[in-house]
Amino acid sequence: TMLSLMKTLHCFCAIWMAIAAMGAANAATVTIAAASSLSSALTDFTRDEDVSITFGSSSRLTQQLEAGLDADIVILADERWMNRLEDSGRVTDRTALLSNQLVVIGSHSLENAERIGIGAVGVPVGDYAREALAHWGMLKSAEERLIPAPSASAVLAHVDAGYVDAAIVYRSDAKRAQNAPVSIAFMAD
Repeated sequence: TMLSLMKTLHCFCAIWMAIAAMGAANAATVTIAAASSLSSALTDFTRDEDVSITFGSSSRLTQQLEAGLDADIVILADERWMNRLEDSGRVTDRTALLSNQLVVIGSHSLENAERIGIGAVGVPVGDYAREALAHWGMLKSAEERLIPAPSASAVLAHVDAGYVDAAIVYRSDAKRAQNAPVSIAFMAD
């Protein structure tokens, strides 16, 4: 939609301005810690910039940042992890740049899938997926079939490889799927 495109453009304009400002001020490589769900878009966007990007799950990046990982820009997929970094003083200025939507992709519906890919507990896409399943009264019936993965990118890889019949992923990740059509989008309440 046009609103999603505008949010995406706003995000990348903000990131580019931050990179340009930091690069001009420091004349050094700008370091970015970003959620794995942004790997394709952020890599493409920064291809011609002097940046070093560490991708990972929001929880893992938070732990690495708390342990001393240096980053000029931090882009996480979950507000809870960003709050933790802010509370610890690792993030001093923040702006919400993007939103996303959960979708189901794969060769089967959730009801018919024997194996359902989902982010592990603590991985934002997994936590959001469990909340959505619970909200729709489907969590209990799906629990035994959930196959957790350590990041949003790993969930996508599992469904693309056929390791799972269906998966709950971010819409932005679903666009990168090679072998898994979108079957349903979760509607926000």
